[in-house]
Amino acid sequence: MNARIHTLILATVTAALASTTLAHQGHSMTAPVQVNGKEYAFSTSAPLPTGWTTFTFTNTGKELHHYQIARLKAGQTVDGFVADLKARGEAATADLTFVGGVGIEVPGSTGTVTVNLDQPGTYVELCFVPDAKGVPHFALGMLNAFQVTDTASGAAEPRADVAVTLEDFGINIPAQIKAGHQVWGVSNKGPEPHEMMVFKMMPGKTVADLMAMFTGGAPAGMPMGGVQAAASGRTNYADLTLTPGDYLLVCFIPSPAHQGKSHAELGMVRPFTVK
Repeated sequence: MNARIHTLILATVTAALASTTLAHQGHSMTAPVQVNGKEYAFSTSAPLPTGWTTFTFTNTGKELHHYQIARLKAGQTVDGFVADLKARGEAATADLTFVGGVGIEVPGSTGTVTVNLDQPGTYVELCFVPDAKGVPHFALGMLNAFQVTDTASGAAEPRADVAVTLEDFGINIPAQIKAGHQVWGVSNKGPEPHEMMVFKMMPGKTVADLMAMFTGGAPAGMPMGGVQAAASGRTNYADLTLTPGDYLLVCFIPSPAHQGKSHAELGMVRPFTVK
């Protein structure tokens, strides 16, 4: 998401907050780890055991934020990773194993996702959303770390109400999606990391309008969370509450195999309607 889109969406969200609440927390699937994010920090996370773990992320700030979880490569320290980020920018994230997390949340909103912390080690929490000047939030301090210990939690894998697959390059969902609280099992079947951002289109706006928003057009949709980047073979379980209307699923991750084009440009855009 570029800085202009961030500013346009945030302006729309600010107006909407004056008349309605946008929080959409649904039922959680295991006892959740509570994480707050604001300008520009995450709340501290205690050490966690390996296994299926539910994270509930609340945006307590005034800007858009998301909650990306990734594991550092073996032997890398947090200080080493931060130094690498300063030296190489986002190129340093190529060494991360993306685990997943909660997609973009508007101020005051909450999202819940269950991920598999399948290996012990050092994990980082990042927000890649840029500020109005185009600076990613992790570069402003929205980067934290927690340890995962080699002790199994024993938590069972959640059961999905809706099965979603992400591939290079498409998003596959059932033909019909119902309104209400539901758990989406989002599996990455492609070789590249993928995410699934959820946008609800504004009344009277089309998919074309919403896609134009990503290249500088007027606001046409509201971010409703979703699932952050997960590596090939991984599944996240997103706890969503959907109301009737038109939606769009998007993956914005750039593809190194296609000269950095976003996955959305390569076909990872999926509209659907909730009745």
